[in-house]
Amino acid sequence: RELGAERLDLLERVGHWPVPVVKIIENTPDAAILRNDILDQKPISSWTMGRITLLGDAAHATTPNMGQGGCLALEDALVLSHCLDQGRDTPQEALLRYQELRMKRAYRVVRQSWWTGKLFQLENSFLCALRDGFLQRLDPEKSVEQLACSDGFRTTVLPAARQGASFQISVPIGEFHGRIWATTPNGSHII
Repeated sequence: RELGAERLDLLERVGHWPVPVVKIIENTPDAAILRNDILDQKPISSWTMGRITLLGDAAHATTPNMGQGGCLALEDALVLSHCLDQGRDTPQEALLRYQELRMKRAYRVVRQSWWTGKLFQLENSFLCALRDGFLQRLDPEKSVEQLACSDGFRTTVLPAARQGASFQISVPIGEFHGRIWATTPNGSHII
């Protein structure tokens, strides 16, 4: 059987990996091999025009290196709903307030994800060894806290998180505190 171009490219990239991985790729039908390129988008200066605003990837697309794209979209939705619900601003003012509250954090995560991708795609063996040694010394609990604690966010790492199961992020907006709380695996998701 002749291998398709995508599969050949993939095998060239991972041919040195363990045999079971290579066999899986060799036995996967060409139609089932999906390639999605990751393209960077420069940050835009405004998400809002009049009564229209952007949120999630439309406002701040991020590389998948930190798995934060969906989280940022949930945070956007929470902040946007609060800004619109307050009733003290016109809709246009509420949308601009949402943009002001979200832009700094969203773009910080976008930049951090981009740099994380660069770090994990290093090819120089010396730099890879330095990176790996540094990462082995990191405390995973502190990493979650660091990700969520800047820009006025607060995180509570619940006891189950020490086994990779649960975390909670509180999003302060003035006197309002929204919560994004996820429990995984095999648990319910509460948002």
